[in-house]
Amino acid sequence: MKNLLRWWRTVRHLRFKQLVYRVYYRWKRLAVPRRVEPIHMEQLPRMRDSLPCYAVYVPPSEVELLNIRKHYCRGLEWNDLDSGLLWAYHHWAIPYLHSVDVGVEEGKELVKSFIEHAACAEVYASWPVSRRLEHLITWVCRHGVDDPLVHGWIREQERMLWKRLEWHLMANHLLENLVALAMAAVYFDDVQAAERCRRLLTDQLEEQILPDGGHIERSPMYHAELVHRLLDLYRLQYDNPQRVRVVPLEDLSNVIAEMLGWLEKMTMPDGRWAHFNDSTDGVAPTTQMLLDYARSMGIHPRQSISSESGYYRLERSRYVLLVDAGEMGPDYQPGHGHCDALSFVLYVDGEPIFVDTGVSTYERGDIRYYERSTAAHNTVVVGGYDQAEMWASFRVGRRYRIVEVQAGPHELVAAHDGYRHLGGLHRRRFVCKEHGIRIEDRWITQRGSQNPEMWAYFHLHPSCTILSADSDTIRTDMVELRFKGHDRWQLEQCAIAEGFFRRRFAHCIKVRFCGTLQTEIRLT
Repeated sequence: MKNLLRWWRTVRHLRFKQLVYRVYYRWKRLAVPRRVEPIHMEQLPRMRDSLPCYAVYVPPSEVELLNIRKHYCRGLEWNDLDSGLLWAYHHWAIPYLHSVDVGVEEGKELVKSFIEHAACAEVYASWPVSRRLEHLITWVCRHGVDDPLVHGWIREQERMLWKRLEWHLMANHLLENLVALAMAAVYFDDVQAAERCRRLLTDQLEEQILPDGGHIERSPMYHAELVHRLLDLYRLQYDNPQRVRVVPLEDLSNVIAEMLGWLEKMTMPDGRWAHFNDSTDGVAPTTQMLLDYARSMGIHPRQSISSESGYYRLERSRYVLLVDAGEMGPDYQPGHGHCDALSFVLYVDGEPIFVDTGVSTYERGDIRYYERSTAAHNTVVVGGYDQAEMWASFRVGRRYRIVEVQAGPHELVAAHDGYRHLGGLHRRRFVCKEHGIRIEDRWITQRGSQNPEMWAYFHLHPSCTILSADSDTIRTDMVELRFKGHDRWQLEQCAIAEGFFRRRFAHCIKVRFCGTLQTEIRLT
């Protein structure tokens, strides 16, 4: 009965269209492509440049991808599932086409090897097909690869993707699908496909990109990946004015400029974005890479004064504080969300002090559960519960709402109702002074219940060193923490994700209190 209720709390938020396509795709198996028919093209589209890839390929049989290095015996193994589906999905996207050691002939051999040997059904799932299309098209256009088999295979991948758009997931998956199909329409100069794609892509951009420029799933990593794909689409259209255009360049540049402005706000002094929700390093291009790529096409970031995504950046001369006071994500797709309401990231003198633990895996298990949990973020656990009901790898049952936000240039007050089942709200106040920050946590009783046990978590960056401590003060090499209203505090070991499949141990400070807690963070 408990599992049934949790299931209901999860599926009741889905859209009707998602439910229909979930049933349909369970019934309709993934299609294995038919024989590839070579296509001869009269004129190849061109692309002057793109961004370097996160994958390394050393011909003929060695790869490094998502921090995992593999050496195969005879060429690349395309049916390798030993490292899980996440790694396999990126492997099947053939990102190695953009590796610096891969020439045109090596690239052709990679493609032909994939066509001949990739037999696993999941190879033709829509996400890897989308990414594969994007990688293939940018590779062909940059290097002028005029190979009828490659052209035919791109057409076949396009056909498959049109038949299996990810309406059951929506969000970034669907946007990835549509950007890939838009690039294919330009590639083949297909007016009919362009018109069909234009309507869908425009609708999704309007829905998924919030007024402040942030993506609706509120993950800086996925946001950066989408900016990358949209920039590639812009470059492809920009460099081929004689071919069909899916989205007018001016409209596309406006969307990209707003998304870049949002990403700048989320980027910390060391050039990395805060790892809120499902975010980590080594997957998407850095903010600076995206800015340079955009500026090469005359696109410049444009920041919004609004904060619909719920992230607030508070700065003083020596520090940057970034606070998450937004929703977990869209109700119909919170799969990449974490229990990080009212969490924060702090940099002092350009160095990370308090950080988000990030994400290192999507595999179902203890690590995935921990990285999504409240205890993995710089916020408060109440009564031993998470702010939302996280289960499986991407499922969310009960979820929190942000019920109050008051923002000023150096002060922020926000509250969420993730513990309404315990009879109250968690409210947090940040006061930013020139030489320190005061954080006030308060339990707001709504039903006259007693104050539950509360634990505030502070995750230190691995480079931070604790110099001394007593009952109410902890001194590190960069800041000093003073607690008021607490019962006790304790130091624990935690793991900080530094990429998929890579974690580094650090210290976490846990502070127990009941009702109210005041934390002073003083710069040293």
